[in-house]
Amino acid sequence: MFDSGVNYLLDIKSGTQTISNTPIMKDSLSMTEIYHNNLEPADSSIRLTIPWNQNIADFLKTYRNDAINGRVYHRLPSGSNSAIFHGLIEGSYTLTKSQRLEPIAIEITSYSMSLKRNIGKRLNYLNTSIGKILNNLLSGAGCSVAQSYINSFPFATKTLPIFTVEADEEWHETIRTLLFEYGYTFHFTMTSAWDSGVRFIPLFNMPPSDPKNITQVFDGSNIRSQVQVTFEKTEYKNTRVKWNSIAVTPNDRVFFDNTGKEVPANKYFGHESESGAEADIVDKGAVTIEYASKVGEVLHAEVAETAFTVKTTPTGGWTTAKSGTGLGNGGVGFTFKLKNNNSYTAKVEEIKAIGTSYCISAINEENISADTDSVFEYEAAHIHSREDAIALCQNIYNYYQYSNIDLILESYDDFTCGTFVRVTEKGIGTIVARILQKQGGLNRLIHYTLEAVTDFNPGNVSAEKRTVTVDSTLRGTGISAEKTPDAQGNISGGNISAEGNISVQGSITVGGKSVLATGFKNVSFSIADASKTLEFDFPGQWIHLELTGFDSGRYVYLPSKGHYLVIGGSGFDRGASDGYKMDILYTLYNGGETIDIYRAPSEYLILKLD
Repeated sequence: MFDSGVNYLLDIKSGTQTISNTPIMKDSLSMTEIYHNNLEPADSSIRLTIPWNQNIADFLKTYRNDAINGRVYHRLPSGSNSAIFHGLIEGSYTLTKSQRLEPIAIEITSYSMSLKRNIGKRLNYLNTSIGKILNNLLSGAGCSVAQSYINSFPFATKTLPIFTVEADEEWHETIRTLLFEYGYTFHFTMTSAWDSGVRFIPLFNMPPSDPKNITQVFDGSNIRSQVQVTFEKTEYKNTRVKWNSIAVTPNDRVFFDNTGKEVPANKYFGHESESGAEADIVDKGAVTIEYASKVGEVLHAEVAETAFTVKTTPTGGWTTAKSGTGLGNGGVGFTFKLKNNNSYTAKVEEIKAIGTSYCISAINEENISADTDSVFEYEAAHIHSREDAIALCQNIYNYYQYSNIDLILESYDDFTCGTFVRVTEKGIGTIVARILQKQGGLNRLIHYTLEAVTDFNPGNVSAEKRTVTVDSTLRGTGISAEKTPDAQGNISGGNISAEGNISVQGSITVGGKSVLATGFKNVSFSIADASKTLEFDFPGQWIHLELTGFDSGRYVYLPSKGHYLVIGGSGFDRGASDGYKMDILYTLYNGGETIDIYRAPSEYLILKLD
C-alpha cells in the first residue's frame, strides 16, 4: 500500500489556516479501506505519526472544536505531489509528554462524518428524477458532484412523484436512505478533496456467472497466511419490504371546517384568548391549518391563494393575510391571519382549501416467503412502485443468504476494495468473494476481509399483501375483504360482504356497476339498476361512495339503524310523495353543496342517488 522509496508528507487545514509539508514517519503509516459496513456507508481511515512539532500541536489544540482537514501525499521524483488520503481530523490525535516530547499520533477519517448535520429546512421535490434529487442533496450539503456522473447510474432516470425530508433530518441519512433503496451506497474517495470526492458504489451487484472471468486470484502463490473461513447461520428466512402508493389528486379538498368559530372583537381567529396591545399579538395572529384529504395521509399539497377561502358573518370588518403575502406555505398546511375588526363578536362560518394533493393512498408489503419467525423488515421511504419494492426485497434477501460466509487472509498483492476475487485453497475449493475491507502499512502484508457471494440461492418474491390506508378523521375505521383482489387490485361480483378493511387498489364491480366503497364495516350492499339504490345494513361509519354514471365521490355518515339518507338533487321530491314524515337531523357540506340528512321509520338504510 505504501512505497519505502518515497517521502510521505502531511498538510492540515482549518478554514484559511494551513500547515503544509510536514514529514511523516514512514513506518507509522497504516491505512484501512472499507467497502460497506453491513450495507451502511463506512469511513476509511489512515493512521500516522509525525515527529514532535510545536506548530502542529498548537494548531490541533486551537482548532480542536472545528473541522480540521488532513491530506497525506507523497512527493514524486519529479517534484510533484500525489495524494494518498484526504479526510478529517476530529480529535483523533495524541500528544504525549514524558522525559522528552514524543511524536504526535494522528488519525484521519474520510469525509462522510461531515454530512452528519441537520438539513435545516424542509425539502420537497415533486415529479423529479432521482438523479436530480441526489444532485440537489449533495449540492445542498456542500459537495460538488457532476450531474453527468450521477446520470451514469441506472436509478438516475427514475422519477419519484414526491420526495420529502424534514428540517431535522441529516444530509448523511437522507442520501444514504435514497441510495440504499435503489441498490447503492456512497463513500468519499480517499484521494479526493471534500467537495468532489463522493462516489456511489453498488451493494447488490453479482460477479460474472463464470468464475474463470474473474482475473484477480488469491491462492497458494500469493496468500501469506492461512485462509480463515467463517460460516454463520443464515439470519433471515424472509424479507418484507413495506412501501407507500402515492396518489396525485388535482382539485382535492384538502381542508374543510364549517363548525363555526366565534372571534371576539378586535381579536385574531385562533387566538381569542390573547390580550394586550395589537403590537403584542400581531405576530401571534398567524394560524397554520394542517391539510387532510379523503384520499389518504397528505405529504404535500399545492394550494393557490385564491383556492383558500373563508366565509364570515358579517362579511365585512375583517382583515385577512394569506400565505401568498409572506406568511409561508410549507406544503403540509396553509398559514393565514384573520382579524375581527368589528366592535362585537363575529363568526367564521367556513374555511376551505382546494388544491393538488400528494397523498399516501395505500401501504403495501412485498415478501419473499410466508415465513413469519425470521423476517428482515424494511419500511421504504422513497419507493413508490411495486417493481422497485420487489427489486429491493430480492436484493436484501439475497444478501443475507450469502453474507453469512466471511474469509480472512493476508497477501502482499494489492487488490481494490469492493472488487470480486477468486479464493482457491486446498480443503475449501474455490470461493468467489468480494473484498469488504483491507488494512496495511509500509511494505507490510495487507490484511483482507472478504464476503463470499457464490454459496446462496437467489430468492423471488412469492407472496404479496396490500392494504388500503384509512384516514380516521374522515372515514373512521375501515375493513378486510373476504374476496381476493386480482392482479390489478379489482374485486367483482354480484354481492360482496365485508368486515374489516377492503384491500383493493382498483375498483369494486357489483351488478355491472363500478363502485368504490372504503371506510365502513359490517356492510352488505347491492344495486338495483331500476331504482339506482344502494342498501346498507347498520353501517355506523363514514362511507365514501363512487357510483359510475350517477354521481361522483361523496362522504356520508350512517349513524344507526332507522335513518333515511338522501343526497339532494333534481327530480327528487323529498316530501310526502315518498310516504314518510321526515325530520332533518343535520346538514353535511360536500364541496360547498348542501346534503340534507333525514330520519325515517324504515328497517334498513337507503342512500338514494337521483
